[in-house]
Amino acid sequence: GTVIVYGLSADPPTDVGGHGSVVRALRACEGVDEVRVTPVYAHAYAEKRLATTSYEARVEMCALAFEGAVMDSDADVGKHATLAPAGSRGVSASDDDADETSAAGTKAARLVVSRAEYRASLEHRGGLANTKPGSTAALMDVLRREQPDTNFIICVGEDAFDDLISGKWFRGEDLLRDYAFIVAPRHGYESRRERNFGASGHVTRDIRSVSWLEAHVTAPAGAPVSSTMIRRALEQRQGCETA
Repeated sequence: GTVIVYGLSADPPTDVGGHGSVVRALRACEGVDEVRVTPVYAHAYAEKRLATTSYEARVEMCALAFEGAVMDSDADVGKHATLAPAGSRGVSASDDDADETSAAGTKAARLVVSRAEYRASLEHRGGLANTKPGSTAALMDVLRREQPDTNFIICVGEDAFDDLISGKWFRGEDLLRDYAFIVAPRHGYESRRERNFGASGHVTRDIRSVSWLEAHVTAPAGAPVSSTMIRRALEQRQGCETA
């Protein structure tokens, strides 16, 4: 089967114009059996690790925020070498989401909130993995071992993708070569897509496949939103309440 892996901090998860719009767009992608939302366990950037809400709280927020989501079971993961096709029973299939459809009227891919980032951290702490903790490479190593016959696609925000193709990611060239990427435009971020991939684009790396979600879907002009905006609004409200 085909699984889109969507990693995010989810601090907190957002809906229209943010994470929720991305998730719905991914679930509507043709030929996709599952969208796997994977909250970051320990962020790769130290400054973000210090200011992040607890992992379990962010996992729970994702389960509540995304309609139709089911939780993966750490006890069951690894027992299944392959992902069951959409509509059949598998590690992440659920009667609750079996009949969901996308906005276009087609059957929506299953939606799973995964603790794979936590499992990757356990492997690193146990000396079982020789990779950078909190990195996408570490996450994908775990997923490929658990489900070696699954076709994994990685979804990232456009700012993160620009860091990737600029050589800022751990084992970034391996990821670009081994996985297809879906890029989600973000509010307030100046796209470098044309500069990087246009007629005179400078990206010459060995890239397997890259596609972009529509900006009007994932970052509509009239609905700017971000986790940072929400956190600041909550901080301001708390300040008013204690004043």
